Amino acid sequence: MKPTIIVSIYTFVATISYGQSKIEILNDNKDKYALICELISKDTLQQHDIDYTCEDTSEKGTLTYYYNSRELKHILHEYKQDLIQYKDEYYIWDDQLFFGISVKKIEEHAIEERFHFYNSNPISCQYKNFETQNNRVLNESNDCKNASNIIERYDLLVNYQYSDTKGNCIFPKGVLRILKKNTIQGDLDVP
Repeated sequence: MKPTIIVSIYTFVATISYGQSKIEILNDNKDKYALICELISKDTLQQHDIDYTCEDTSEKGTLTYYYNSRELKHILHEYKQDLIQYKDEYYIWDDQLFFGISVKKIEEHAIEERFHFYNSNPISCQYKNFETQNNRVLNESNDCKNASNIIERYDLLVNYQYSDTKGNCIFPKGVLRILKKNTIQGDLDVP
């Protein structure tokens, strides 16, 4: 059996066994997301920022960790490589990733993927392709095949949250390779 089929079956069984429908789980995720965003906008959460530059890859970035007391609630990873800007966001509740967003942008074009999780399993994945010049948005659900990439990157960033390194590239080359793993399905045209 294909891994995506196994994950889908497991997610379905887990959802039924916990007595929550997919819609209830997604609504719960949206409520948690809204609360964390509100706490961030009101500057209520504690922040830990890490800036870095990787000279051999021309990558510059910022990692921001948001905490409610000692509990990690949000990770924001923004970085730029050449002309492309990347932004990955991870939303956490009870030490579990429940929502992730991955954005890749160049000039007037952006591609975004959104991942909803329940008990570390993807339950809904959405792909958006924005062209601001033409005011067009392609919005579709996908099969969550890239969810494992975002989970792998999330796990790595959780391990780097207490790093005190500033300025230099804080990631070993193997970690950089994983962080650069293309979660985004589409490609952007570079002028």
